[in-house]
This record gives sequence, structure tokens and C-alpha cells, in this order.
Amino acid sequence: MLATLIIVRASDFCKYWAHRLHHEWKVLWPFHAVHHSADVLTPLTLQRVHPVEPLIRNLLITVIVGAIQGVLLFVLIGRIDLVTLGGANAMYVVFNMLGANLRHSHIWLSYGRVMEHILISPAQHQIHHSVAVEHHNKNYGSMFAIWDWMFGTLYAPERVRTSLSASLTKPESRWPSPTTHCARPCSNRSANAGMRYRSNGQAGRREGRSCPSS
Repeated sequence: MLATLIIVRASDFCKYWAHRLHHEWKVLWPFHAVHHSADVLTPLTLQRVHPVEPLIRNLLITVIVGAIQGVLLFVLIGRIDLVTLGGANAMYVVFNMLGANLRHSHIWLSYGRVMEHILISPAQHQIHHSVAVEHHNKNYGSMFAIWDWMFGTLYAPERVRTSLSASLTKPESRWPSPTTHCARPCSNRSANAGMRYRSNGQAGRREGRSCPSS
């Protein structure tokens, strides 16, 4: 069980930083903007990604988690027993059962302010997609909220849902077809599209349309 927890935490740490860098580095934002171009959040929004983004994220996970697995193999004398359910990592199964698949939806599910300092709730990720200024650069975590808490990007919402708007990209930076979905972020012109940056490198004001309320 300890090895399972260590590997999941290490993988989630990599996902946090990969996600954050895609928001805060101008060169990476155009790729991640494809995901944030959705006007309405649905479970299919999870798959609305540019192929470059998972390549970068998985490369980071391979290096960091691979190194940690090597250390665990050495310490545990060549054997790592992971806890699984149906062949999948048990921690991911349990987390998804808690409602993680609702994060890209109009269903507001909060775990409460205390638990949302530990785990990322669907409500927290919906806030991450919000255009409201106070929600900018918040809740980058995938499973654990502790990374956001540690690095100053945590936003734990109230239990009562507030009105949210979803799309973080400007209308002129949308991707109307799979071709532009893949090609446009690679163009030099797209480097400044979708989000305006302040001089300190943080995201500026974002524009979008409303997401339906539950």
C-alpha cells in the first residue's frame, strides 16, 4: 500500500506542475488553450486536448516516477506490490468513484473546505475553468489539492454554487475543426492567442461565455 501511495503522489505531483506550466508559460499555453476553449463543460471535455500536451506531461511523469520506482525497487529488493481493483490502481478507482468524472460537467460537487485542502473536488476543477478573476491560476491539481495548498494556487469554494462561465479563450482563438485544433497552436501567431498575459507572466483577464447551472 505504501508503494501505491508513493507512486500515485509522485505522478500527481508531475501532473500538477505540467498543468501549471501549460498555463503560465506562453509557449505552452496555446496547446492547453484547446482544452479551455470549451464553452460548456461535459465529460467529453476531458478528451479535448492537443496531442502535444499529454506528450509533455507523460515525459515528466516518466522521468520523475521512473526514478522513484527505481529507488523503490532497490529498497524493496526488486519487488513492488501495487494495490489494484480490476487491474487498475486502487487509489484512482476510489477517487473516480468519489465523483472525479463530474469535474467536466455542470454538476456541482464539493467535498467541503477541509477535505478540499487534500483532494481536488469536481467543484474545484469547475472553478479552474471559470473566467472570474478570483479563479485565475487556481486548482491545478489532478487528484491531490495539497500541491495547490503548498504552492499557493488553492481555491476551496463555498458549498453553495456560484454562477460560472467556462471558456477561457477569446472568440478569435477558437478551434473550429480537428485540423486547426492540431495545427493552429503550433503557429507563431497563436502564441499570444486565447489569453492575455500581464507583465509578470501571470494570466490576464479571460473572456468566455456562460456554462449552464445545475
